[in-house]
Amino acid sequence: MTVYNDHFDRISRGRQIARYGELPFRDFFDPGYFAAEFSSAAVQRLFGDNLFGEFVLAAAFIATGAVLVLLAARTLSRSWMIASIAAALAVLALPRAYDYDKFLFYPLGVVLAWRYLESRRVRDLAFVAAGIVAAALYRYDSAMYVGITALVAVAAAHWRDWRILAARLGVLAMLGVAIAAPFLLFVGMTSGLREAADQVVTYGVSEARPLQLLVVDPDASGPSWLHRLRLPPHLFNRREGAFLYFIVVSLPLIAAGMLVAARWRHTPPDARVWVVIAAAVALNLFILRPPIAARIGGMSGVPAILGAWIASHAWRSGWLMKGVTVAAAAVIVWSVRGTADWPERFRTHLTFPERVQSHVAALRDTPPAPERLDASHLKELAVYLRNCTLPTDRLFATWFVPELYFFAQRPFSGRMAATWQWMDIRFQRRSAAALGAHSPIVIVQSGGYRAFAESYPVIEWTLRESFREAGRASFGSPESGSDYRILVKKDRVATGIDAATGLACFA
Repeated sequence: MTVYNDHFDRISRGRQIARYGELPFRDFFDPGYFAAEFSSAAVQRLFGDNLFGEFVLAAAFIATGAVLVLLAARTLSRSWMIASIAAALAVLALPRAYDYDKFLFYPLGVVLAWRYLESRRVRDLAFVAAGIVAAALYRYDSAMYVGITALVAVAAAHWRDWRILAARLGVLAMLGVAIAAPFLLFVGMTSGLREAADQVVTYGVSEARPLQLLVVDPDASGPSWLHRLRLPPHLFNRREGAFLYFIVVSLPLIAAGMLVAARWRHTPPDARVWVVIAAAVALNLFILRPPIAARIGGMSGVPAILGAWIASHAWRSGWLMKGVTVAAAAVIVWSVRGTADWPERFRTHLTFPERVQSHVAALRDTPPAPERLDASHLKELAVYLRNCTLPTDRLFATWFVPELYFFAQRPFSGRMAATWQWMDIRFQRRSAAALGAHSPIVIVQSGGYRAFAESYPVIEWTLRESFREAGRASFGSPESGSDYRILVKKDRVATGIDAATGLACFA
């Protein structure tokens, strides 16, 4: 399992919960990953202060999601062979470890919606509501995708009787509130529901970037505005998801066309397929954006289910369509291979047993060894912070580097595990107040500090007025002219000099 630095945005918050008893929303800003952070905290308490528990958590969710994709694809395609290929491709899209919840909850939402569509019982509607709430607790926007899936299923079940439809939607809403009540009560008693909603909405608005098929080229010449539209160039790079992008976007259109054609032939359409189409369209609109390689893995289960249904119908339509299906499958495999970078990922993790053993050993390191960090300068920086700061010292980094807190074995300060998305003045003021109260060790990346100062003027003013520079070093950074400044409160007195870096120590 490759752990990207985005994943540490959750892991470091989980560690803040597990080791220091802090809570999301109340003690640090949270974008709506509440359950993911508490899950990370739980496995860190259970397996130790390492990454092995996170590996177990992600692997369990992804494996369960793969089983759901297999069963759902088998239900629609009525073919174990097609379903197995679809599930295998979903897994081989190699979802990133931090997308483990997406890989589980999106197919789960489809399966639960189907269950209600077939039974139309309130009990099964309760399972749908539970799925929406669980997805929302792991990631705030997942409630929308799973919720859209549920709404289409309820509408498909009761569209002939609007009174029953309205009643069941009301029941679904009430069940959702009832199931979420313990969480809402906890948040209300700790941080306040208004505060939590403010943080989630603020983050959600800043992240709302729908699918962009076309971009405007202002430098393009031509008499018509059509000449100014072009496809983003990254879509023509196979490794960046070129063909896979178009395939995934086209799947719900193809499926909808097939259902309409079936209607013209007086063949009753399968309402379950409309449910999957709705889920696929929602994911395409709001998740499938650059970089495609980073997005496609987590959402791959739903298009895999839809693709299995399309392939099964094509396979049963004669030899010509069999040939088209085989050719399409080959293009999809080729595209997934490039996007997921199979040669490098498999060579690194699966080819040699000793590498697998080494990878597992790295995950089990307790405490995590800084040498496991990919960037050499971060290794040296983490070692310095371990050796030259107190275990109770908090850290604050002015760029996106949430992994530093985990490997330095220090809590973060400023109410932020990562300096992004919290640029509103009301959040900056609270971050600055926390910096003043915690008296952290501040690490400034000189090369990117101007951008940080422009985005966070209140925090920058606090650092300028209340902190002093205790030294600077490159920590072996490969970038020419790049260095890091260490800032401490003006009254903080050094206790020695670090032999490796020549910087002041404060341990």
